[in-house]
Amino acid sequence: MINMQWKFKSDGKSPARMGLYRTTLDSAFLAMDKAMPFHSKFKVGCVIARVSASGETAFYQGSNFEYGAGYKKAKASAVHAEISTVDKVRGELRDGDKIVIATIGDAPNVVTPCGHCLDILRTFFPLNTEILVANASGSVEILKLLDLFPTALASVDFADLSIDTELMLTARTAFDRSIVLDESLREGAAIRTRTAIFHGARIDTVAYHPTSAVTSAIASAVSTGDLDIETIAFISRDGELGGLDRQRIYELFDALKRLQTRRIFIQALDSDSVFVASAKELLPYGFGITTLGLDFKVATGVEASSHG
Repeated sequence: MINMQWKFKSDGKSPARMGLYRTTLDSAFLAMDKAMPFHSKFKVGCVIARVSASGETAFYQGSNFEYGAGYKKAKASAVHAEISTVDKVRGELRDGDKIVIATIGDAPNVVTPCGHCLDILRTFFPLNTEILVANASGSVEILKLLDLFPTALASVDFADLSIDTELMLTARTAFDRSIVLDESLREGAAIRTRTAIFHGARIDTVAYHPTSAVTSAIASAVSTGDLDIETIAFISRDGELGGLDRQRIYELFDALKRLQTRRIFIQALDSDSVFVASAKELLPYGFGITTLGLDFKVATGVEASSHG
C-alpha cells in the first residue's frame, strides 16, 4: 500500500466512487514503479479496474517498457503502459462490466494517454469510460475517453475559401499512390510549410506495421530540415484521422507553438465537406514535449519558429 494524498481537480463529479478511484490510482502508482524506460527515462503506469455486473472488482496493471537497449540499436521503441494493460484485460471483459482507467507518469503535469493508446482504448471501451489522469505528485483529473479523443469536428464545404484546395488535391494524388493490403485502408496526406509542399502515402506490410500517410508526409518535410509546418491535409476512405497521426501532429504543432491554429483539413474520399481542426481540437488533453517540461530545442536540436 502507498500513502499518497491524491488531489482531485474535479472530485465533485462522482463522490460515491472516490474509494474506487483512489484504489485504482494507488495501483497505477505501484505499476509505474515497475516501468523499464531504458531510453526516455519516463515512467508510466496504468491500471484498468473492471467492476463486474455482480459487483466484483479486479485490477489489471501495466507499465511502459522500452526495447533496443540490450543490443545497443538505434531502432529502439516502446510498449506503452496502456497497451500493456489492455492486453491483460481484453480477454476478461464481459457484458455489464463497468470500467475505470487510471494513467500516471513521473511528469510535472498529469499524464494522459497518447493518441496511439487512445485508439486502442476506444477499440475496447465505450467513449463514456472514465479515465483518471495523474502525475507522481498526486494531481488527478477525472475525464472521459470522449474528452480525450473527440469524434465530432467542425466541417465546411470544400469550396470554402479557407480551405487550402491545392493541398487537398495534393493529398488526393498521394491517396492514389498508397500501397495497402485492403482498399479501405488507402489514405493520402500533404503538408504545407512556408516554402514548400510535401506529400505522403500510406504503406502497409503483411506483418501489419503500416506507415501512415501523415507520418510519410512529415518525414519528407523533416528530412529536408523544413519544420516550419503551417497546414496539414489528410484524405481517407472514411475521413477518420487515427490516434497516432493525431499524436504526431499535436507534438509538431506543440513544438511550433501552433496548437490553436485551425489549419488541419480532414476529408472522407467521397464527401463534399472537409473537417477543419486545430491540433488542440484533435487532442484536447494532448501529450507533448511540454508535458515532460522540455522545449523544442532540447527535443529536436532545432529552434522553434516564431512565425505564426
